[in-house]
Amino acid sequence: MIRALHVLAILIAGILAFALFLTKVDAQNAQQRLADLRSGIATEKNLIAQLQDDYAHLKRPERLARLAKSQLGVQPVKPAQVVALRSYAVTPPRTGDAVPAQMAMAGEVP
Repeated sequence: MIRALHVLAILIAGILAFALFLTKVDAQNAQQRLADLRSGIATEKNLIAQLQDDYAHLKRPERLARLAKSQLGVQPVKPAQVVALRSYAVTPPRTGDAVPAQMAMAGEVP
C-alpha cells in the first residue's frame, strides 16, 4: 500500500511539474508578445510623429501660396474682390418660374 502511495505521489508530482513547465512557457510567450506589441507601438508612434511633421510642412501657408501661384496662376485676394454677403439679396422664385434643381432635390418645392 505504501509503495502504491509513493508511486501515486511521484506521478502527481510529475504531472504538476509538467503543468508548471507549460505555465512557464505560456508566461514567456506572453512576455514576448507583450515586448513585440510595445515595440510595434513605439514604431507606430514614431511613424505618426514623422507624418505629423510632414503634414505640418505640407500645409504651411507660404508653401501653399507659392504652389498656387506657380502651378495654378492664383494671385492673392485683393480687398476690392471681397464683398459682404448682405450685398446680395436673396429673392424667392416667383410663381410660374421654374423650380431650381437644388430646391426640388431637397423637397422644398413652393
